[in-house]
Amino acid sequence: MRRMRWTQIQVDEETYRGLKEEAHVRGASMAVLVRETLRAYLGLAPKGKKTLKAFPFISSGSSDQGDLQPVSERHDEALGAIPLS
Repeated sequence: MRRMRWTQIQVDEETYRGLKEEAHVRGASMAVLVRETLRAYLGLAPKGKKTLKAFPFISSGSSDQGDLQPVSERHDEALGAIPLS
């Protein structure tokens, strides 16, 4: 991991609210968003590295797990129960 340097920035209220909301939506800290944005702007973002945004089909929530609950622990059985055509 890179050694981090501390810095301080000042932003207007609208920018602060937008940053705080985006951080909440992404489940990340405001610092992470600022770092990612600065690295992308400066052309320092790692190439080829994908973020969770690249996989919109991944999400959290509830689903009908039937009698294989919890599927997170019984995934092999759940996959084996899917009929192959």
